[in-house]
Amino acid sequence: MAALYRWSGGGGPRDADGPTATAPGQGIQLPVGTAHRALTVVQFVAHPDDGLYFMNPDAEQEIAAGHAVLTVCLTGGEADGRNVPPHDPRGRLVRPDRPGFARARMNGLRRAHAVMATGEESSPWDVTLVTPVGGWEAELHTLRAVPRVQLLFLALVEARGVAAWRAQSLKGLWQNAVLSLPQLPPAHSPIRNPTNVTRGRLVACLQAILHQYRPDVVRTLDPNPEHDPVHTGRRGYAPGHGLAYYDHQDHTHATYFVQQALAAHWATQPVPGTSVEHYLGYVNARLPWNLDTPAIRHKARLLDVYGWSDHLSCGDPSGCGDLKVGGGALHGGWVQSTRYRAPGAASWAARAADGRLAGFALLSGRAVVWYETKGGTGQWAGPVALPGGGLEGQVSVLSRRDGALQLFSVRTRLPDTRGTGVHRREVVTAVQRGTAADGRPLFSPWSSLGTSEANPVASMEMGFPEAAAGPDGTVYLAVRNQGGGVSVRVQSARGAWSPWTRLPNAAESGVRVLDGLGVAVDRAGRVHVFAPAQRAVLHWTSPGRGRPFALARPTGLPGSSGPVSALAMPDGSVRLAYREPRTAQVVLAELTASGRTVVPLGRGEPGGGFGRVAMAHSGPVQAALPDVAVAVRNAAGCVSVAASHPAPEQWSRGSALHVHSPALVQDAQGRLVALAVGADGALWSTRYDGTVDAAEVRWTQAVPTARAATAIAGAAVTPRPTTTGRTA
Repeated sequence: MAALYRWSGGGGPRDADGPTATAPGQGIQLPVGTAHRALTVVQFVAHPDDGLYFMNPDAEQEIAAGHAVLTVCLTGGEADGRNVPPHDPRGRLVRPDRPGFARARMNGLRRAHAVMATGEESSPWDVTLVTPVGGWEAELHTLRAVPRVQLLFLALVEARGVAAWRAQSLKGLWQNAVLSLPQLPPAHSPIRNPTNVTRGRLVACLQAILHQYRPDVVRTLDPNPEHDPVHTGRRGYAPGHGLAYYDHQDHTHATYFVQQALAAHWATQPVPGTSVEHYLGYVNARLPWNLDTPAIRHKARLLDVYGWSDHLSCGDPSGCGDLKVGGGALHGGWVQSTRYRAPGAASWAARAADGRLAGFALLSGRAVVWYETKGGTGQWAGPVALPGGGLEGQVSVLSRRDGALQLFSVRTRLPDTRGTGVHRREVVTAVQRGTAADGRPLFSPWSSLGTSEANPVASMEMGFPEAAAGPDGTVYLAVRNQGGGVSVRVQSARGAWSPWTRLPNAAESGVRVLDGLGVAVDRAGRVHVFAPAQRAVLHWTSPGRGRPFALARPTGLPGSSGPVSALAMPDGSVRLAYREPRTAQVVLAELTASGRTVVPLGRGEPGGGFGRVAMAHSGPVQAALPDVAVAVRNAAGCVSVAASHPAPEQWSRGSALHVHSPALVQDAQGRLVALAVGADGALWSTRYDGTVDAAEVRWTQAVPTARAATAIAGAAVTPRPTTTGRTA
């Protein structure tokens, strides 16, 4: 076994010079190694195909960039044990073989990862038996040609149903319906002593993996899926055991256990440094497609490899892939999108009252700040962690009338490892209270603004906050609520907050908004809330000064595939930007100064990608028609930036692989600054001294860091080489 990670208690060094692979196929962009060191990414999935459906292209881009990628699969995904196509009439005649089907799915996942890393699906793997915690045996598979690519199979039983209640499942373990969950070793496994896993033991196992690998990025599934009102309460969905959701119950509850392990792991780490992304699952089939055709086809090709669509023998009698998927990946509607649960903050960087720029992100569940040591110089310091943890998803910032910065995020309250305590989410805020001698903004402790939902279970579906400040000092905060509408709170200039109020809803016509709101206050003090929906962009407006909102006339804009960003313009208009479904193009529009008419401005092709569109003024704000720049994630997982005239045309491309969404902000000299948080946890930036219209720009770490790969120490795991001889 290669020396990237030896589960020997001491661990091995990170492979800083691993090969960079290019994925097969055409029309897909992959980055080259851009970070200053090799990074480590750990993906936690419930079933073998989850990462291919819901986390790609991110994992493939990281493999191509030379980073170490470990995929941890919690269950065997054994389902009904029949490895047949889903609509094959002979399927029920096939004798169930759950260990065999689990092995076939493992083989399919190995083939797909081998293609991503080497281009050869038959590239061999080495198998090692490891014990992440005492008495729990698991299979660790290492790609021989690219040993920084690994798969770890924990082999727990799965729920064997999307939502139907089964006590012997991750959900049952989470809800204390069972005291332990058994392993189901796959066919011809080296596991000789399958065990039963308690709740605390599962968390300890996941924590040991985190300690062993010390990941820079953790990717998990969706902890906050939307409920399914149609199936909730129906026979088989077990009233008393929770709602039914538009996702697989294993996805959700695997993620809950990962969240508990992350919290325990971070409590032992003095310096925050891990970025976390949560990915939407089955609900993607009900949402507008947010990937373009080349990206969709590429994801589908990899799933065909996983699904053994070529039916060629790999030498394993259990099968070489998951025939329930092979050749039909496009049919379910899942492959056409990749979405983060946190849609990305419209603004996570701002200019403070003293002219210094400040950028904010979440690392290891805590907010951190980078800041200019002197305004307009481009000399940065940080990151410095703010007090308080438990934050998730994203952090946003606005500049108040008094010049102070105000932050918003979401905090998750987890039960303890015994399952006691209320599991809920809440909006939190922190306000700048001063500036340190070195220029660092100082903030109050995080204070809770509660939630738009009275029920803690309903609070789990609340969206992420977006806010804007009015010229009178009033702050307007909006979130997507559990019902698929929008709720707001308003803070007066004196600091008092109103109760949560639900905005007049378009739900009568069956419209449910997507998360990713846009909030802006125009020159006249009117407040505008925009929300993406399936077939339209919805708009609510208020005269300001805390007065009620009303649903505005239809915008006439087609639906968005994701968040809508809003930017107030000096002439009283509001600029809008979002991604068009199925093409990933950036659509620009303008709400005129009258506040009544929305005018399309055009669209631009940034080179694929997905996620929120960042916007900022790119010229003198006092100009009659100031320029606006936009920035997006492109198909390579990097940043594309363009000026809009009025539609974006020439895109500059660059940056390292980044997490979350990019940001744009003007510095004290009036220059446009583009920012991104790299997969390495560092702030990356580029500054435009002149025109934004440049094909290539140079991105650099804002704060050069010597944060080296740390030798892994102390994990209580013991490797044993297998004797099966199965390495291919």
